[in-house]
Amino acid sequence: MQFAKIRLYIARGAYWAVLTSSALTLRLVYPACAAELPASPAQTTVASLVVTRDGIPFELAVYRPPSQQPLGTVVLLHAFPGGRIAEGFSPREQSLVVALAKSGYGVVRFNYIGSWANAGLFSWFGGVRDTEAVLRFLRTEEARSLGIDGSRIVLVGHSYGGWVALMTAARDSTIRCVAVMASANMGIGGKRIRDSNDAYKRSVAFYEEVLSNPKHPIRALSARALADDTIEHAEAWDLLNNVEQLRSRQLFFVSAEQDQFAPREIYVQPLIDELRRSNATMVRTATIEGADHSFRLHGPQVNEMVENWITKECKY
Repeated sequence: MQFAKIRLYIARGAYWAVLTSSALTLRLVYPACAAELPASPAQTTVASLVVTRDGIPFELAVYRPPSQQPLGTVVLLHAFPGGRIAEGFSPREQSLVVALAKSGYGVVRFNYIGSWANAGLFSWFGGVRDTEAVLRFLRTEEARSLGIDGSRIVLVGHSYGGWVALMTAARDSTIRCVAVMASANMGIGGKRIRDSNDAYKRSVAFYEEVLSNPKHPIRALSARALADDTIEHAEAWDLLNNVEQLRSRQLFFVSAEQDQFAPREIYVQPLIDELRRSNATMVRTATIEGADHSFRLHGPQVNEMVENWITKECKY
């Protein structure tokens, strides 16, 4: 993995020192040149940097808390198709980043390879590999010299991003804390469309709509390839088959009562039940009454739950 150039943006016109190394180059610009990144909370440092995975670059936005060494780093993993990080936050994301920064945590956001402004082709497991590439960078000396704490990483994901977070944690024993909102389970999804031709057709139609919509550019082999990928890897990608790896982690599941896209009783509750049968003792759950899959009207409530869990219950 290589690390490419960084553009650093500082709120209120402050500056960081220039850092140059063989692996990473930091270049200061005036805040007025930073229009492509969303506004940050007052005095929060926002760094834009590029890492690569399999030779394909993708951008990270790193938000550092004001005036203190971070207590840890939260990696936010977005849903499918999500939104381009350079075009700003959703109100819910903005509120969560502000709350976490005030509590002393750094926050990292990125788009998966093949999505939005990133080159390459998107794939379901590619999101896991992208996240692993980000984690490798966060644990480097270069990241530490930028004030990023790579020793205490919390993964937070919504929908597809929830599955990415849990799969990544199952493959990386150093990840201790994972919070997911309305999490998907790509393995269960693959089994459902494998066993129902109508479900398969609906899935392909949805992927075709996403891939053809210029408002959220996702580039993949094809809609059928995305659907077939979940069928081919249904067992390996089923979180139920990763309970042994997840049972020792600190996990927080936030579900939406009115989730029609990834119903809790199908995609999340079986995993929670299996974790508890395996004597997992650090599993917390919450269900938001009346909430839909995107928590459109319940963002503040979800954010408060997640922020409180990270700051009060996640222990490293």
